[in-house]
Amino acid sequence: MNFISDQHALYAGWVMGRLIRRGYVVRTVIDDNGDYLPRVRFIEDDPAHSFELEIPEPPEDWSLTI
Repeated sequence: MNFISDQHALYAGWVMGRLIRRGYVVRTVIDDNGDYLPRVRFIEDDPAHSFELEIPEPPEDWSLTI
């Protein structure tokens, strides 16, 4: 498992959703087995400027609110 907990996986998805809503072009990152990683790849016009960001565990008091 690439995420520390189910809460970590949920938080990573929430972070990605927030980035997309703010207009960033991001993609999920997967490992060689096709499993999701707790990372997000920012896609830039120039591929040399694209980068990945590790998504940490959520703060203790974080909960999903819609």
